[in-house]
Amino acid sequence: MREIFFRYSWPGNVRELRNCIESMVLTAQGEVLDVENIPEWIRLENTLQKQSPLSIPPGYSMEEYEREIIRATLEYTGGNRAEAAKILKIGERTLYRKIKKYNLGGDEGKH
Repeated sequence: MREIFFRYSWPGNVRELRNCIESMVLTAQGEVLDVENIPEWIRLENTLQKQSPLSIPPGYSMEEYEREIIRATLEYTGGNRAEAAKILKIGERTLYRKIKKYNLGGDEGKH
């Protein structure tokens, strides 16, 4: 469990950590916190970090890569934009703008 906490980037710093622990305590079934009590977005980010790095072939624009990364992340999260934004470490409003820019409003863009 400690490894998961150390691997997470904590973009909200101490406030996010405090909120995470409070949430874990409130939702825990027993007296001991365990891995399954860790919020899904933190476990999900750790899962993504354990996978091999993205292999990017040359010859494509940055916009094409960004579109594909956003599309794949939305697919991975089942279209959950809030979860995708956390994984991508961008704000939800930024993600919404990029979804519109890249015409990703289909199934992969649902909330």
